[in-house]
Amino acid sequence: MTIVKLTLREPCPTIGPDGQVVDGPDGRTLWVYPSPDEVDLDRLSPRARALAEAVAVTHTRDRVAVAIESDRPIREIVPTWQALYTAAQADQCLRGEFRAWDQWPADREQDPHAYLERQAAKIPAGWHPVGQWPAYQPTPTQDTGMTTAQVIATLRGRGVVIAESTWRSYVSRGQAPAPVRRVGSTPLWDPADVVEWLGSRPGQGARTDLT
Repeated sequence: MTIVKLTLREPCPTIGPDGQVVDGPDGRTLWVYPSPDEVDLDRLSPRARALAEAVAVTHTRDRVAVAIESDRPIREIVPTWQALYTAAQADQCLRGEFRAWDQWPADREQDPHAYLERQAAKIPAGWHPVGQWPAYQPTPTQDTGMTTAQVIATLRGRGVVIAESTWRSYVSRGQAPAPVRRVGSTPLWDPADVVEWLGSRPGQGARTDLT
């Protein structure tokens, strides 16, 4: 089991037996504040796990707006990217935010795993969670790291056309560099490792003209 504690519920007023909001002696509403929910990451689908991990890397581990990133680079998503982005920018992925959380009052019981699965299902296809929005700041490695789609685009730009499945197969067999880190379930590669690999990829002799 891989347990993380996340605060997925929000405070709510105390409701008395008569269905009315309960006030304290000073006339102010009494509030119920949530305690953290224990989440076993191994029980979640990959998409829901990535969402839970995105919440887990925030400072408070509270349910907040989450940054989501496209699986493919801009040049593969935006047909007119040349009019909007530089070539370097087009090699990056789009980023947006997810904040469409269902309400979950602190006084209501439900399984946090089922809750996370429902929220993850709302994230558009082709996107994955990466951290808190907008305070999410990539680390230097993450800033320069490349997703699988970006690796494929970089290789294509250097005349090497392979499918993402082929790249993943090379990596699994140790015939291509391993990712330097992961953001959620997304592996990231060091660009220098990818360029170096070009000179010794399967079926190729050494090359020195690719740097």
